[in-house]
Amino acid sequence: MKFGVIIFVFSLFSCVSKEANNKEVQKDASKLTERPKFHPTYTDELEDTVRTLDLSYVAWACQCANWIKASEHEQYQESGGLAERSMFVEPADSTLTLADTIGYTGDVIRFTGQFYKEKGYPKNYPVTEMNPEKAKVFRYTKYKILSSGYVNFREK
Repeated sequence: MKFGVIIFVFSLFSCVSKEANNKEVQKDASKLTERPKFHPTYTDELEDTVRTLDLSYVAWACQCANWIKASEHEQYQESGGLAERSMFVEPADSTLTLADTIGYTGDVIRFTGQFYKEKGYPKNYPVTEMNPEKAKVFRYTKYKILSSGYVNFREK
């Protein structure tokens, strides 16, 4: 009888161990397939030239680069090539993060800063199901709102 109880307890623990091992294996496998939260930046070296650019927001239906020089917006919208000329913007620090009210069609912002030498993604650019192409990244140190699509949107 004692021998039977020992075998029963042993088999019970061995089953629990297999289940625990399977769960650990599944956790390890999910870590391998987990997506990173942010796109790799690929950019770390800035150009020497500090520029001031008036950029217009482009409301794409994707997670693509969505700023273009305001002076080129109409020209490339009509002739094509708008996507190839679009760029990302990146604040130099968190105090410069654009407000949620920026990012409407018609927004024109004057940014001052520098381009990164390589194409890539801005820091902390979230990964989603979309796979946007790398683009020029403009790292700005100050900005001024010249025209707000949000104001126009709210007035409608």
